[in-house]
Amino acid sequence: MARRNNLSEGLQSYLQGMTEEQAIKTLQQEGRRLKYIALKVWRKYLSDYQPKQYVRTRDTQRGIKLGRVRKISPYVYGIDLKYENDLMYHDSVFGKNYPKGHSLMLISEGWEVKKGKHKDIYMFGYFEGADIIGQIEREYNKFKPKGITLETQWTGKFLK
Repeated sequence: MARRNNLSEGLQSYLQGMTEEQAIKTLQQEGRRLKYIALKVWRKYLSDYQPKQYVRTRDTQRGIKLGRVRKISPYVYGIDLKYENDLMYHDSVFGKNYPKGHSLMLISEGWEVKKGKHKDIYMFGYFEGADIIGQIEREYNKFKPKGITLETQWTGKFLK
């Protein structure tokens, strides 16, 4: 999953008088702010729920990584805040015969098991979701500079 801030053509007036180097620094700063928000929201979720069935590895938190600024077109730059899949997918607590789950997206969107002995157990059989991605977007958009847009990209693959 990638999150991208783009300096759009609408930003030209905002950037007027800024060099390309200044624009890149602005986007790097916004990327760092977005990463800080993502970590803050994730840590808040972690502090709200203490699992009894497994030990947290902190891999998901380590998997939140900021990319480099890149030029997309003459007046458009982008920076990615990525959720590294290698650190997001984890083994099922139910055993090796179950698929790996994408921790951040499952927690953000929730889940429901249709059958089995765990289907009626909260946090095992079902969870309504904590809207992690939505919280990050809302928090970032409160104070984002004019002309910078936040775009969420997700393949939708919760299980591997």
